[in-house]
Amino acid sequence: VLDIEAVVDHLKLDRFVLFAGIGMGDRAVRYAVRHPERVAALLLWNATASDPAITIRLYADVARSSWDLFIDTVAQNFGFDAPELEVQRGREASTQQDFLTKTEALKDKGVWDLLPEVRVPTLVMATRGRTVSVEADAREIASLIPSSRLVLFDTQGTHTSLYRTD
Repeated sequence: VLDIEAVVDHLKLDRFVLFAGIGMGDRAVRYAVRHPERVAALLLWNATASDPAITIRLYADVARSSWDLFIDTVAQNFGFDAPELEVQRGREASTQQDFLTKTEALKDKGVWDLLPEVRVPTLVMATRGRTVSVEADAREIASLIPSSRLVLFDTQGTHTSLYRTD
């Protein structure tokens, strides 16, 4: 949340649409609750309100033992169109120690209790059939956020499938 605040302040944004992809919904929700005057709308894509790092922590052992293998695995398995570009971005975005520290810090930081406090228009989007929990979480998140709307997509994949969907 502090990172989002710093970027928004640096860019001198008064109001903006906040998009949160997979694994980032908790931070977007926290920011929207703290700064509703700045968030024109909140878009949550395949978000969960549970422990935000639970999926990433599944890879923690791989990240701990081989950072290169971890970066390659993430790039190859999360539906990116250009895995080699994602490998480069992954290496530029974080170090092994930063990732492991962040993963531990996020442990048990769910935001279920904050969802009713979201006061900005919210679109909750999820890929139908991706996993049972993604669709179920999306339905529950949408039911708990006032003035939210739920849209389920029939496409497969993760990030890039959103942009190819009419």
